Amino acid sequence: MKKILKRIEDAIEGEVVTDSNYLDYYSTDGSIFEVKPTAVCFPKDTIDVQNIVKIIHEEAENGNYFPITPRGKGTDQGGGPLGTGLIVDFTKYMNHILEIGEDFVRVEPGVRYGHLQDELKKRGKYLPPYPASLEICSIGGAISNNSAGEKTVKYGATRDYIHSLKAVLSDGELIETEPMTGQQVGAKKRQKSLEGTVYKKLDALLKKNDKLIAEHEPKVTKNSTGYALWEINKYGLFDLAQLITGSQGTLALVTEAILVTMDAPEPEKVTLAVSHYDSLQMAGKAIHELHKLDPSALEIVDINLIQLVLKQNPDLLKGLLPKKLPAIVLLTEFDDHSAAAKQTKLAAAQKIFDKYSFSSVVKENPDDQARLWKLRRSAAAVMWTIPGTKKALPIIEDGVVPP
Repeated sequence: MKKILKRIEDAIEGEVVTDSNYLDYYSTDGSIFEVKPTAVCFPKDTIDVQNIVKIIHEEAENGNYFPITPRGKGTDQGGGPLGTGLIVDFTKYMNHILEIGEDFVRVEPGVRYGHLQDELKKRGKYLPPYPASLEICSIGGAISNNSAGEKTVKYGATRDYIHSLKAVLSDGELIETEPMTGQQVGAKKRQKSLEGTVYKKLDALLKKNDKLIAEHEPKVTKNSTGYALWEINKYGLFDLAQLITGSQGTLALVTEAILVTMDAPEPEKVTLAVSHYDSLQMAGKAIHELHKLDPSALEIVDINLIQLVLKQNPDLLKGLLPKKLPAIVLLTEFDDHSAAAKQTKLAAAQKIFDKYSFSSVVKENPDDQARLWKLRRSAAAVMWTIPGTKKALPIIEDGVVPP
């Protein structure tokens, strides 16, 4: 492996490191797993990434296999950024916001999601599918995981906001995706390159198995899984980005992305309704009906977390709970630009609360809303403060069951 690493080191502007303290750091992420890499590299640009992949591809052709794993901030709780070979960290150098347009943003993968969101909000824009870890995670990681958060119930996941990607294929070829017509796909298939082979084989696979793929598309409101074949040709346009998004760097290394942005809701026009339930079953019935009102967020906090916070940081809940501790707290948010639409939905929601909850309150003040969301978002951090050796372990990520 020393020969491969020396070749990479000589071919790139960035760095390759093998110090034990680096390898120890990169052997863990947000999951319970630990996998020690052989080396870590920090590419400075797309050309560096191409050179890295070309060398690894050439070595593999000669039987010298060396796995490569892209990494952002390492917040993934499923082990995605871990690997035994070369870790490619995009956050040191490839971390620039390249362009902010009227309804899009062009970024490198190492940009911190929270920083990007702050810059967008200065212009009255935002990316709705932000995950709970937005303050520390990277945009590249969000694309690799098809990340989604509290706004997903209304606005969908990351793949719904991908306009195009620049990505390096397994032989080092740089491609740029975009939604394509059948004629454009035909032109791609005639290319004498790996990109041409990808389009040719993928198009054949989709046509041959169209019914099977349609039958097995998960019928869920949130799906963060990768290899989403049903998304590639969903709206009559062939979009390779839909396959790359969520694949955790196993199909290509993304070096640049153009994402579609939306108008950020004005804080004073966002309403958060908080309802309290005696049981998960009652909350479940309410959620089933509330979902039809198209809320911008619909999240729960259960009695276990509430009791934990009361023990570890009671000030966090001061003034936020009724005297009787609920089994479930349900946060239902509406962000409709039309005041009339929002009021109509709130009135309908209140009837649902009256039917299933034992109390409810509407929070209009952005500071009050922020405190409630802080409770929901800080769940993982609070759980890690439990004294003793027992810890909450993220074994199942985004599990889905039928309502």
